[in-house]
Amino acid sequence: FGHAVGPAFILKKQSSTVPEFKISEKQIPQEWLRFERACGEAERQLMECKAQISGGTEVGRGEIFDIQIALLKDSYILHELKRMLQHSLKNIEACLVAVVDKCVQQFREKELLSVHGHYWDLQDVSKRLLRILAGESVCESNTITKGSVCIAKDLEPSDVIALKNAEIAGI
Repeated sequence: FGHAVGPAFILKKQSSTVPEFKISEKQIPQEWLRFERACGEAERQLMECKAQISGGTEVGRGEIFDIQIALLKDSYILHELKRMLQHSLKNIEACLVAVVDKCVQQFREKELLSVHGHYWDLQDVSKRLLRILAGESVCESNTITKGSVCIAKDLEPSDVIALKNAEIAGI
């Protein structure tokens, strides 16, 4: 707590409205390919974020990225997403939101500490995927001027790490 002075950096997030529309059975492979490409881009971004902090002295800072990369490849999530895409015949973004909401609810209900806390990671990585699918930018520390004051409605864990790497003056 305190105050900071510097140029303002407004962290804009995707709108909360995710497009939802029907697709044909013929479009399922195309939608799945869009998702796979988004996962590849998300993994690339997460690996880049991890590399940026790997030289830091704080142990475990990169663990969040390992967890999120693992969530991109989680067989249960991928199975549920593909099943929903095939049965609902809705676009991949709408299916992703529905599956993530279901998984987050399941995570919150778990009493196991090892699972319970990861719903934040799942939400974070799904928002990253939705931004990629929408063609929107993701918070990258190299786009923020050192000494800036970040103005944000909410911050995801990966945003906080990116902001720390950018050496901002305050949030």
